[in-house]
Formats: sequence, C-alpha cells, structure tokens
Amino acid sequence: MLIIPLNYRLGLILGVVMGLLMTPTLSLAAVSAPLNLSIVGTISGNDATPTFTWQASAGATWYDYRLDNGGYLDLANVYSITLPTLANGYHTIAVRAHNNYNEVSSETTLTFEIDTVGPTVPLVNQYYATEDKALTISVNTSGESLVSSCTLYVSSVSVGTMSAGSNGLFTKIYTFVNPGSFSVYTSCIDGDNNTSVGGARTVTVSPITATPIPTPTVSSGSADEGDLIKTTCGSKVLANDPCKTVYYWGTDNKRHTFPNEAVFFSWYNDFDDVVEVTTSFMSSLVIGENVTIKPGTTTIKFASSAEVYAVAEGAVLRHYLTPALVVADYGSDWYGADLVTVSDVFFDNYSIGTVIDSSSDYNPNTAESGVTSIDDNF
Repeated sequence: MLIIPLNYRLGLILGVVMGLLMTPTLSLAAVSAPLNLSIVGTISGNDATPTFTWQASAGATWYDYRLDNGGYLDLANVYSITLPTLANGYHTIAVRAHNNYNEVSSETTLTFEIDTVGPTVPLVNQYYATEDKALTISVNTSGESLVSSCTLYVSSVSVGTMSAGSNGLFTKIYTFVNPGSFSVYTSCIDGDNNTSVGGARTVTVSPITATPIPTPTVSSGSADEGDLIKTTCGSKVLANDPCKTVYYWGTDNKRHTFPNEAVFFSWYNDFDDVVEVTTSFMSSLVIGENVTIKPGTTTIKFASSAEVYAVAEGAVLRHYLTPALVVADYGSDWYGADLVTVSDVFFDNYSIGTVIDSSSDYNPNTAESGVTSIDDNF
C-alpha cells in the first residue's frame, strides 16, 4: 500500500483549488434574440423573392433562419437575407442568434403574404351609347386583394381614372363624340400592386337623332311681357325664315332666344301659347340673354367635357362630384332623358357654382319649384 504523507495531500488539494480559481469562467449571459425583424417593402406584396433585415443581437456571432415549418439553415454574421422564389400565400420566417458558447436565442418571427395574382377585371357593363350623350361606364372588379384604382380605355387610349364605388364597382362618365363601334376596356391595380387588364367590350354608338321643333300654333291676341312671341309668316317661307323663331318676351322688355329645343321644352310642353306680333314690334325689342335650362328639370354637360352639372336658379351650374349623387337625384337612367348635352358656344350663358358632394346639397324638385318664370333665371 502506497502511503501519502498528510502534508503532501493537503498541498495537492490546495493546488487543485487554486488551479480552478485561475481558470477563465464561461459567460453566464444568454444571447438575445434578433431585434426588429422586418420585410423590405410591404407585409403583403407581389415580390416573390422578399428581403428581410434585423438588428444585431448582443453577443451574437452568427444567425440561422427557417421558413414556415422547414428546418433551420445557417447564416453568417449577417443582418439580412433574400429568400428564393416563394409560392403565393402566407409564410412565416423565424430568425435566431448564436454565440461561440453554443448558446441560442429565442426565435424572432414575422408572417407575410406573397400575392402575384392580379385582380379579376371583367368586361365593362355597357354595350350601347348615343353620340354626344354622356354614358356612365362601369366595371365590377374582384380579387383576393381590394382593387385600388382603375383606368378606362377607349380605342386603346386612356380617357382617365375611374371613380371607386362600393363592392369593387368603378365608374366613369364618358361621351362618345362620334357614332360607330369602339373598343372599351379597363386596367386595374390591386392593393398588392398587381395589374390586370380586362377584356375589350365593343360599344356601339348610335348617331344622335334630331327632333324637329314643330310648327307652333299661335293665338291672335295682343302680346304681354312674359309671353312667347313670333312674327307672322307669309304663305311661302323657307325653313330657316326668321318668322319661325320663337322668343320669350321678358319683364325686362327684351326678347330672349331659346338656343335649342331642349331649353324650350324644359319650360313649356308645347307651342300653344305663342302669340304672333308684327315685324316692326319684334324689331323694337332688344335682344337679351339666351334662355337657359329650367332648374331641376334635367342635368347638363358640355360637348367637350364629361363633367355633369345640376342647374340652379340664376343659370348656375353645380358639378356632381360622383355618378352616385346624380343617380340619387335623377335615377339610374339619368344619362338618357335626364341629360342634355349643350354646345360649348353656350357655356357663357351659365355661371359655375359650388360643387355637389353630398345628397343633401341639391334637390331637383326644390330647384324647379323655386322658379316661377323664365325671368327668375336671369
């Protein structure tokens, strides 16, 4: 048996203890998780190879990541990664930090969506139009992401941005200035910045049919201010003879011209009350302002513009900001009988008032009942 002296054993034990005290200790601080993991771009977008960034973790010397339910893949001591092409749908990326002591942080995760599919854009809803009459062209869009904007094209030329309604409906008022067949389609962009072009619809535009003003029947009495007047025609006159022109004799002692039949019939149903006067009397009356559309009876637009107006007292035009507001006042078929296209030469017959941007801004019945005669509109 080997016997170790007591003093030697005590020295050996003391040496071991001192050696342990002099050995470097391991860090007891755990590595922290990556901070501010974010996607470059939007959390839902059409970039199928997205890039992600994060901030460095305290004490980390390298990182790894996993996608969805896959295994972890090693990264170097970097703070970003660009993923390979991903399928459409929702995905989750997780990033962890490591240090040299084999410590691993908790995960930092981010869920995002890849959407490279454009919205569903069908054909426009309209088939027919009339020359020089405004038409509301509409399209009902749909898709996984809400449509943010649509542009209307006529014969492959952009004619402007459409107005957004509810449930994916987009509309635009457009006037075809010539008859014929026109290719009409829309191009729309969704919230994930995907673009789809709808199929082309052929819209057939019919020529406008002029309604001749009938020959008025006249009474034989003396005319008064506020009457419709014309001069007496001979037995043989041309169609454009001045005697066929009907004027309004205003309380300002002037005769006022009706620019077209639409203006006349907004005030009168027929010519039964026209009074014939002598040529000399007619010549004695100074020409005054043109008669304008009676307030509340119809909407109007000018030939060179798609803007639709309501008419208020004093020949004041008020622009409807949306087609829905026009529909609320005149019904869904307002662009037919309830719209008059006015030649640009008569623009100065009117003045521009405030816009109509809510359903309470204008009431056709109130506007019409607010004038009792043409004089109220001057």
